[in-house]
Amino acid sequence: MSNQSKKEYLVTVRERYKSCKSRAEKSVIISEVVTNLGIVRKSAIRLLKQRVFVRRKTIRSRKEIYGFNLIKPLKLIWEVVGQPCSKRLKPQIEDTIQKLKEFDEIHLLENQKKLLIQMSTFTIDRLLEAEKDISKKEYGLSGTKRSPLLKTLIPVRTNFNAKESKEPGHVEMDCVLHCGDSLSGHYAETLNVLDIYSHWNEKKIFLNKTKAKVVGAFHEMKTKQFPFPLLSVDFGI
Repeated sequence: MSNQSKKEYLVTVRERYKSCKSRAEKSVIISEVVTNLGIVRKSAIRLLKQRVFVRRKTIRSRKEIYGFNLIKPLKLIWEVVGQPCSKRLKPQIEDTIQKLKEFDEIHLLENQKKLLIQMSTFTIDRLLEAEKDISKKEYGLSGTKRSPLLKTLIPVRTNFNAKESKEPGHVEMDCVLHCGDSLSGHYAETLNVLDIYSHWNEKKIFLNKTKAKVVGAFHEMKTKQFPFPLLSVDFGI
């Protein structure tokens, strides 16, 4: 008799044993168990009196803390600060809420402010997922033609290390076109340089981008406009 068969047999016999009204009836059942299972009498009595606990599988559902009612105020904050990624948005949330309240631009209910401030970057991405769906976005024109060779040789960095996030001087730079719907003709461009830690931002506009104009504008910012030395530069041009 297999172990599973023994368990099923004992379940049936226990019910009969419990329903016995006399010791003689119980003795007969005990003898039956001894014979069928090949065990001693004391073991048979112990098995028949044993209480069987059935484990019930419980499904624990996590209570939702950050609901859909936070999407609207979070989206407003995200748009006000320029639609940054969640890692850059999180440290700005509290100050932005305060500024929006001063100008009566945001109205929060109950503990929404507390939840917005304490939510993780993962939660921010989840709540803004629909707004960041790239299949629904329209992108502007680009005045930069990337070399296929350079694309394979230069790695693209997607995050910043702890040092860059804790001290000023590590900047990103890129050019913004003011060309409307067409790249033809003459148009202005703005060189935008942003410090990752302090968000200190410097801009320089010029007509018809050239290498000399970009290098000259950056050198002027580096030596005259930034209040701290530049330690590293990431290029998006």
